[in-house]
Amino acid sequence: MPLVEVKADVEKNRLYVKLIGLPTPAKARELLHRLKVELCKLKPGFTLLNDSRMLMLKEGDVPEIIAEIMQEIAARKPSRIARVVNEAAGAPLAKISSEVGYQAAVFDTVKKAEEFLDN
Repeated sequence: MPLVEVKADVEKNRLYVKLIGLPTPAKARELLHRLKVELCKLKPGFTLLNDSRMLMLKEGDVPEIIAEIMQEIAARKPSRIARVVNEAAGAPLAKISSEVGYQAAVFDTVKKAEEFLDN
């Protein structure tokens, strides 16, 4: 199973991002590269579903490039972002989000996040 999955759904104008395991600088650079490729397939106003339920992250373990990734996404003007996250990763991701102006609605299931983005 890949540690980073990024896929653009052109029909829905939605980006799907799934993060698994420990965030490393190499993994974050891979994510940034894949994001740039997939974001080019979408129109401004796209939606984003970030599935970080299996991300092993805790305060202080966040590579700086994560903020750069969030800034890249925010610069592309998404209309809505939904994040599905585990309890441990929730606080560090929320902190970075607020610092870079990346506004994500947080959910405990992918189904709820999809419903939010579909409405």
